[in-house]
Amino acid sequence: MVYKSPLGSTGVTYESESKPGEFYLEGDVSKVYYKVFNTTSRQYELLEKDNFLRGLYAAPSDVKALKQQLGYSIVDGSVTPDFIKDIEKAQSSISSVNGRLEAIGQSGFSLGSYLAQSKSTTGGTTSTATVTDKNRAAQELLDTAKDYLGSDLANQLSKADVKSYVNELNSLERKRPTISRPGQTVAGGLTANEKEQLALKYIGKYVTAEGIKNAGGTLGSNYRTVSALASNNGVNLDKAALRSLVLESVTSANGLENVKTKINNLAQVKYRALTPYLNQGLTVKDIASEYISRKAQLLELNPTAIRIDTDPDIQSALSGDALVPLYQFEKSLRQNPLWAKTNNAREEAFNYVNTILQDFGKA
Repeated sequence: MVYKSPLGSTGVTYESESKPGEFYLEGDVSKVYYKVFNTTSRQYELLEKDNFLRGLYAAPSDVKALKQQLGYSIVDGSVTPDFIKDIEKAQSSISSVNGRLEAIGQSGFSLGSYLAQSKSTTGGTTSTATVTDKNRAAQELLDTAKDYLGSDLANQLSKADVKSYVNELNSLERKRPTISRPGQTVAGGLTANEKEQLALKYIGKYVTAEGIKNAGGTLGSNYRTVSALASNNGVNLDKAALRSLVLESVTSANGLENVKTKINNLAQVKYRALTPYLNQGLTVKDIASEYISRKAQLLELNPTAIRIDTDPDIQSALSGDALVPLYQFEKSLRQNPLWAKTNNAREEAFNYVNTILQDFGKA
């Protein structure tokens, strides 16, 4: 096939993040290019996508060869819509691989050699795309769902979502083959973490803001961890925010630590005076415990019923520019209407009156 090379293609090129293998010239998003390797000149060139596809119609013998490599049962020179889709997938994969090979100074692949999944070059470089069997991929998704959601929610995954996951996984695997030289992997395919994150994209749909607390597996465990962390730091999270943070906690190996840091930062913004203590590893609950204890004793309340994030007295003591001293905190509690109804208040009043009577010699 004869292709038209773009003129003025010496400018900066960049690869699309959403569509690996599709390249653009700087300042021009109207034309899509493939990264190709000229086996004669042994140089990389940009090939305009539209010209590449048009070239197929003028080369029936090449079309037959490509169909044979693609495993078509009917091998002829006709260019059908399905054939175009298959070739576009293959050429995008080659283009992405060639982009990575060019960056490390290695020679690239032609369409034919790539479809054969192996090409020896000067450096002995090969490309192998490992595509997961559809049934195995579906089972892996369900197993991951059980790990993160527990069996009950995992069993709710729809067939449509499982199918979409498998198709997306296989598409990514074709675009991300393993490139290697003897004894060395130059660029790996999809990592286990990338596959897991793709699975989470589909799994997360089954966790609602209300239902996340009932999830099992890792998500359920992280829900309890994040919820307790927010509570211990006096950070009030609504259901949607809590769901978002719990899902974020499983998006990477350090996801939970990142969420812990985020909650700690939220606490420092809300409780400015406590920042030095929080930076030393204490929680807002550690600092508030004495205030909660004093309030419970004075107002004769159950300490477990006093919440850091909603109790107005605790919030007033902790959330200002400076931490309120305990003696001042107790003084303010005596202005609370509940104080007058306590045995503590009546006993204090009795002792006060009794002291006055003693002073007058009448007690």
